Amino acid sequence: MTRSSLLIFMLMTALGGCGPRSPEATVRSAIAEAQAGRTEAFLDHFEPVTRARLALYRAVSAHYGYIEDETFSRLSDLTFEGTAVNGTQATVAVRHLERQGTLSLVLIDDQWRITLPRFAEATQ
Repeated sequence: MTRSSLLIFMLMTALGGCGPRSPEATVRSAIAEAQAGRTEAFLDHFEPVTRARLALYRAVSAHYGYIEDETFSRLSDLTFEGTAVNGTQATVAVRHLERQGTLSLVLIDDQWRITLPRFAEATQ
């Protein structure tokens, strides 16, 4: 590979967004998809087990009217307070008004995916 070809390749990689987006960018993208009402695109931001659970929850909630209309619009109120990456694991600290929490992400096939604890793990 010539020097000019290598330089072009490096610039395309840097500018073209090759590689995974950051964990925070993944969470921001999930929020944008939720707010836009693109459920499948929103669910694509989650690892497979979490995605399946959320899809089931959404289907049941939609059927019985458990989800309020403004639920997803409230996501725009999230503020990001920090990101930590450790290999294929990451956490993103978020705040909504007075409540603070941490989202966990895992790197799968070169993409950050949000993972949520199972109900039993979340209530311990």
